Amino acid sequence: MTIDDERLTRLRTAATAGDADAAFALGRLLCLTATGPADVPEDIDGAGQSWPEEPWLRAALGRHPGHVPALTLLAGRLAQQIDFWQNICELNPEAAEGYGEDETTIGRRQAEAEDLLARAGAAGTGHHTSGPYGFYVLDDTGWSGSTAHCATIVASRPDELRWACDQWFSVVGGCGLSGAPILTAYAHGEEVSVVHLAEHFKGTVDWDTVSLPPLSGEELPPGLPVPGSGLHYGFAARVE
Repeated sequence: MTIDDERLTRLRTAATAGDADAAFALGRLLCLTATGPADVPEDIDGAGQSWPEEPWLRAALGRHPGHVPALTLLAGRLAQQIDFWQNICELNPEAAEGYGEDETTIGRRQAEAEDLLARAGAAGTGHHTSGPYGFYVLDDTGWSGSTAHCATIVASRPDELRWACDQWFSVVGGCGLSGAPILTAYAHGEEVSVVHLAEHFKGTVDWDTVSLPPLSGEELPPGLPVPGSGLHYGFAARVE
């Protein structure tokens, strides 16, 4: 299904009117972006990642507290926030303090994530973090001296992956932070395809020339980490 501004507007309108499924669908899409589609962060290397999906996932849970996909995805995004802010706290404590982030705020996220996962587990999700899932990973790492600025997108549906990549490139301009982003496909947890997107970039990615293999087996559920990789479903930024 095509993802465009019209679809996002329909989802936002329905979610604002109280539709929990629309709120989750919107949150699922927005978790694949650095910011909301219309927003451009002032500092993508610092706190530019804004987790625009969070209020919509919370809205979905407000209507249906037992909505397992929303429980799992929100827990996963909180885990991403924990990793992000721990990274900022280690590299630049003053910047983290300026954003009101410290061990206390990180600890609150940790406690909430654990509670959300416990609620999802009690509902019997049937998903386990060790599953051999299928998924796509965009890796875009640019260097400034000895500092690496890393962005990743983990998705399990081709249309969502293409849309998320286009959103990211529109935020940073050009062909990503690196100029040479790599797209890798995994099926049953094993690498099956590698695409160098710079070879298909003509102001935007010409997706008609990009071969995305269909992912056999079960797709990675939103919110779950990729086993053994330190990656979670959705967009993530990091400085190393």
